Amino acid sequence: MINKKADSKVLSMWWFLVLIIIAVGVMAGVMIFYAKKVDVRLLEADLMSKKLYDCLAADGIVNQEFLNGRDLFDICYLDKEVVMNSGRYFIKIELLDLQGNNLFSAKKYGNSAFEEDCNVGNSFIDAPKYPKCSIDSIKVYFNGEIVKLNIISGSNTEYRPIE
Repeated sequence: MINKKADSKVLSMWWFLVLIIIAVGVMAGVMIFYAKKVDVRLLEADLMSKKLYDCLAADGIVNQEFLNGRDLFDICYLDKEVVMNSGRYFIKIELLDLQGNNLFSAKKYGNSAFEEDCNVGNSFIDAPKYPKCSIDSIKVYFNGEIVKLNIISGSNTEYRPIE
């Protein structure tokens, strides 16, 4: 009971030590979480491909506005600046009959070099600098006939941790 001031000084040193341990633990957890690189190229290409299918072939019928020349970015609500000017995305849309003949000229958007680079990026070789592409085809109705809508979408966006 006589020396209470000394007890509070010792307690405050332990209090600061506990705060330092907690701060170091939180910082270590954040650094471990952000140190892992995540490859989202294929996931992003798949999501873009699914979004394009949803807007170009809703209910299994080809969107006539797109075929009549309306801008893809207006129809599908995509950011034209990001796709066309960033150099990280590629979209190719084809409409083929069942024999493989083009019904209209293929439309390409973005970095057209991805069309060849996708073969390397999608191979079993580890190629971190090449894009990953989603190559999908579905059958849809166009003018009362069944045709194939092919969409190739590619992404070369790599998640990078904060440095």
